[in-house]
Amino acid sequence: MEIQDLPALNAALNATAGVFISIGYLFVRRGHRTAHKRCMLAALTASTLFLVSYVVYHASAGSRPYQGEGASRVVYFAILITHVILAAAIVPLALVTANRGLLPADTPVRPDDLRALGLVDIRSTDPRYRAPLLADLDRLRSMPDLDPVLLGSVATGKYVDVLLEALGVRLRFPPAFVGRGDMSRGGLMLRCVREDRELSYISIAGATRHGKRPAKLARDSARRAGN
Repeated sequence: MEIQDLPALNAALNATAGVFISIGYLFVRRGHRTAHKRCMLAALTASTLFLVSYVVYHASAGSRPYQGEGASRVVYFAILITHVILAAAIVPLALVTANRGLLPADTPVRPDDLRALGLVDIRSTDPRYRAPLLADLDRLRSMPDLDPVLLGSVATGKYVDVLLEALGVRLRFPPAFVGRGDMSRGGLMLRCVREDRELSYISIAGATRHGKRPAKLARDSARRAGN
């Protein structure tokens, strides 16, 4: 293979990576996680080969300045600049995909993992939190018979804003959670389990999410008996 053959090889490798990514997306939407993982690794391999071929070609052939003028020059550099920025930004995303993004669901979570997770700000505008959450919620959107229930904090938008954006009026929550903190919500759910009863749920869209703190939960009779 000669140097002049590398541009065609680069295009073929790029197209191959795109095909694997598209097929992998279809696999994960259908719940075929093993096939999805194989496609992502194949796409990463094709992209790595492309990068090697691309560097070899330009190291040998050098760069050629664009000769066009007028509007075509503006379009060319607009595409080139965004391409360079996105090419650099994709590197950490690819590394995450090849590492933690493809771990089995039953992989143990270690203390170091929890500390790393704690570095991500839980804000609805933070893409590190928002993007993976929306990706998982995409599967719930495809299940029209499922009624998702938020059993976490409803007072702030850190969960509600992103969940509402993805699930809309389908998203429900227990109105008994209004005004309660983490421990109080947990205590209420434990009592419901022991009493074999389910909390009532309403749609969170347009519901009252803020209110006075409810009266303190009565002491759990089952816990008192155990003591």
